[in-house]
Amino acid sequence: MTEWGTHTQSFQGHDMSWLGSAFGVDMGLPIELDLALFDFVTDFPNGFLPPGIVLAKHNSVYGHYDPGTVVNEQQSLIATGGTAGTFTLTFDGETTAAIAFNADATAVRTALEGLSNIDPGDVVTAGGPLPGTAVTITFQGQYADQNVPALVVTDNVTGGDATITTPQGGGGTGAATLGAGLDVAKGFLLFPVSTVNMLTKATLTTGPATAALFTRGRVREANLPATSRLDAAAKAAMPLIEFI
Repeated sequence: MTEWGTHTQSFQGHDMSWLGSAFGVDMGLPIELDLALFDFVTDFPNGFLPPGIVLAKHNSVYGHYDPGTVVNEQQSLIATGGTAGTFTLTFDGETTAAIAFNADATAVRTALEGLSNIDPGDVVTAGGPLPGTAVTITFQGQYADQNVPALVVTDNVTGGDATITTPQGGGGTGAATLGAGLDVAKGFLLFPVSTVNMLTKATLTTGPATAALFTRGRVREANLPATSRLDAAAKAAMPLIEFI
């Protein structure tokens, strides 16, 4: 147990199984938390912050990561009236192989995942098959909650046109609950932090507290606490952490 001021920090009795290896534990970054940037009513009613929650930086202090409302961009593909031929899709300078005018949603997704800038899981497709029914393309993964470039169609469809529309642009409200700056993840709380006043035994919900930030190493995603708030955007913002 470590003590400072009127705060106490305990490292016993907490689940640390989310740590995938010892690497990175000895490189925990000393940080200062602002307790006002945590929800002690819903998320942490027991008066302590568990290890494994995602933290974000707000000015010079840290709080609970809060992506706010996540909105993934959707684009719609239709090949109106086509009777034969193919088309290609270009995303941010990369162009797919030829796609049949009557392709289904799976064929469109496979073509997009063949691009060097779209990894498996970065897009989800639904609807189709073309040409009669539009294929909806939803961007997620590394493109979650982002306003992504519009797909560009190169049309070689006979008897019709292949076109793209954007029924839903990407990009949510950011850290809507706890204030600007908490929508970019920086790492994980490495050790538990108790917020009990040692003199009065009352739970503190405002003021500073010292902590350590885990920024590199392995993390067992399935073992993180329920209040972690880890999402795809947080994972993308922590390139030195390997999720297993």
